[in-house]
Amino acid sequence: MDYNFNKPFYKHEEFLEIFSLSHGTLERYKSAWLSEGNSLSQMGHLPISGYKGACWNPQIFLNWLLANKVEKPIQYTHEKADYEEAQSAIHNLNLHKRKKII
Repeated sequence: MDYNFNKPFYKHEEFLEIFSLSHGTLERYKSAWLSEGNSLSQMGHLPISGYKGACWNPQIFLNWLLANKVEKPIQYTHEKADYEEAQSAIHNLNLHKRKKII
């Protein structure tokens, strides 16, 4: 899914606001992804020279969110909660776009 973000990278707090995710939810996503042997860069979490801490590439994260939380078949109760949170994040992206926040 191509989405036109205002910036190619966002700092952590701004990224959470854009996707309407809590810090805990994002940490849970990251922890589960790492436990499966994957890299955070596949989620869009990228270290960028000159920035304190890593930044997020919102387009990579959006594609990751769709592939791993929305389009993935639901097997367990916690996966249903992840699906609903992901759907809400995508819905909120569209609301932010209408309000010209991003």
